[in-house]
Amino acid sequence: LTCRERESKTILFSADPLHCRMVSLTEEELSPFQWWTTGSLFSQALDAIILNIEQVDFDRVMKFSCQKDTEFEKVEFELYFELTGRNANAILVQTKSGLILDALRKVRLGQSRFRQILPGIKYHLPPAPRKHNPYATSEEEFKKIILDHPEENLLQVLTSHFMGVDELLAEKIVEESVGASPLKPLPLEHLWKGFKSVLGVISANEISPHLILDSEQKPVGISLFDLNSVPEEQKISFRNLNQALQKLFSLEIEQRQGSRKLQTLISVTQNGIEKLKKTEETNVLAVERIV
Repeated sequence: LTCRERESKTILFSADPLHCRMVSLTEEELSPFQWWTTGSLFSQALDAIILNIEQVDFDRVMKFSCQKDTEFEKVEFELYFELTGRNANAILVQTKSGLILDALRKVRLGQSRFRQILPGIKYHLPPAPRKHNPYATSEEEFKKIILDHPEENLLQVLTSHFMGVDELLAEKIVEESVGASPLKPLPLEHLWKGFKSVLGVISANEISPHLILDSEQKPVGISLFDLNSVPEEQKISFRNLNQALQKLFSLEIEQRQGSRKLQTLISVTQNGIEKLKKTEETNVLAVERIV
């Protein structure tokens, strides 16, 4: 796919249940994937032009609106990337009919009673979390949500009731509004202004991505902002979000592979110990018989 009036870029979409992600690759980062062949998957989308890219309702779905010139007409379709953990998927949909053309993972009736994903059937977005879209929330609704949950601190309210708001983003909203303390009661007017201010910065793409580490230098997550509450030695800044995501997932995958190797080593060692014990028991029995 090619963005209109821009250069071509390669996007990696991974449907790995633990590390589902979407990142842009440089030529150097693309080299390990040169062996990959296109095949028939999404063949209808080859040589298409991307008209627009949007995140659907601040949820975990990215929609690529595309157009392709055929011999007879211009065909429009949408490519949905669902970053939904173990159900992650990429689905090609015809814009006019809303019918599925192809999918990375086909889901049949026997696999799911609630949502089938097969060529020829109508596409429906995955069930959205029971949370509020922060960009569609009015000031009155926002204040009501805060007041309706007096048993929760601000960080809990923000992460539990608004889509796309994790603990790190919630911390930034609190910092922007009332300083570093998440305790209530607090002026709702200040909190609303901080909430809208942070969302505005995100919309304008004026973010400052940081990889956040724990005290053992293990990755915790990505913050779109430089958080005052995080020590300098526990955050790494990046020029853009794509680079931060690449680093996060590379560290997590390395950590996961290291954990697997450790488990394998432990298993091999335990098996070796068991064999030694059995050999020792056999030798003891042999000595007893001789005696």
